[in-house]
Amino acid sequence: MKILANLTLDDLAKRANVSAKTISRVVNKLPGVGAKKRAEIEKLIAETGFRPNFGARVLASSRTYTICMVVEDQTSHYYFSELQIGISRACISAGYHLIVEPVRDVLEKGKDAIARHFAAFRPDGLIVVPPVCEASGFTDALTELNLPFVCVAPVEGKNAKSYVEMDDELATYEITRHLIDLGHRELAWLSVSKNLASMGLRESGFLRALREAGIDQRPEFRLPPPPEPGHGHEMAYQLLTLPDRPTALVCGNDSVAMGSIAAAQRAGLVVPRDVSVVGFDDSPASESCWPPLTTIHQPISAMGQRATEILLRHLDRDQPVTGLTQERVQYALVHRHTTAPPASIAEKDK
Repeated sequence: MKILANLTLDDLAKRANVSAKTISRVVNKLPGVGAKKRAEIEKLIAETGFRPNFGARVLASSRTYTICMVVEDQTSHYYFSELQIGISRACISAGYHLIVEPVRDVLEKGKDAIARHFAAFRPDGLIVVPPVCEASGFTDALTELNLPFVCVAPVEGKNAKSYVEMDDELATYEITRHLIDLGHRELAWLSVSKNLASMGLRESGFLRALREAGIDQRPEFRLPPPPEPGHGHEMAYQLLTLPDRPTALVCGNDSVAMGSIAAAQRAGLVVPRDVSVVGFDDSPASESCWPPLTTIHQPISAMGQRATEILLRHLDRDQPVTGLTQERVQYALVHRHTTAPPASIAEKDK
C-alpha cells in the first residue's frame, strides 16, 4: 500500500470523481451512498492510506464529533459496562468519540445547572441511561438546549422521547410463569432498588403471573425494596428463614439472585432442591456461578449500540431523521440449573 501524505478529503473526491460530501459519508459510515460506489471509495481509501484529519474535521463544521453517555455516577456494574461497549462500537464505526459523563451532582442542582453543564462542552448528542433518563427535568433541559438525545429503557414520559427498550414486564411475567408451571405456589419477589423505575415494571410482571394463576402473594413475602442495590443476600435470608418460607425467589437482577443462592446455602438449603431462584440480565457471572443461574437474557450491548445508531441518524445533516424513534429489542429466557419443581411435588413424583 502506498500511503500518500497530506491527502485531503477534496483530493480523494477528485480521484474518485465524486463530491467531498460523498467521501465524508463513506468515511463516517453514513447511509446515502450506493453499495457499488461505496466499495470503490473504500478500496481507494485503503490503497492511498487516507486518514481523516480530526482537527480539520471539527474546525470545518460546528460539530465536536463526540457522543456523551450520561450516567448517574461512575460504576463498574455489568449493565453499564455492556451499554458502554455497545455505544462505543457504534461511535467507532461512525468516526465519533465517546465521553462517559457522571451527572449525580448536576442533577441535584436542578434544571438550570443541567443546561449550563452541557452547554459548556456541547457534545453532538447524548445517550441517556437509567436512572438518569427518569430524572425530573433532565431531558427537558436537553430539549431546551436543542441537544439531540436517545434514552435507553426509560419508564416515565416515554411518549416524548426517542428510546430503545426491552419489555421488562413481559420478561418477568414469563420467567415467573416458568416457576408456576413447575408447580410453585409460594413465590416471593426481590427488588434491586427503589430508585430504579424498571423494577416497578418487573414486579408488575411478577404480580400479573401470580394473579392469572390464582395465587395470592403472602404478606410476609412482601419486602420493601432496598434504598440501594446490594442487599439481595440479607433480603433473601430473611425470607428463607421464615417458618413457612417461599419455595421460589424471583429476583430483579442476577446480582440479587446470586446473593439469594448464597443466602440459601447460609440457611442450610440446596438450590434448586429446596428453593428455586431466577435472575434477570444474563450477566457473565450467571453462567459461572454454582449452580448456573436461570435468568432473562437482556441484550444490553445491542440496546446501547442501537440507541447510538438512532442518535447518529438524527445527527445526519444530509438525511436527518425527524420525529421520535422508539424501538423494542427482544429478550430470551435462559434455562440453566436453579429451578426445579418444589420439594413437595418432587417427593410425590418419586
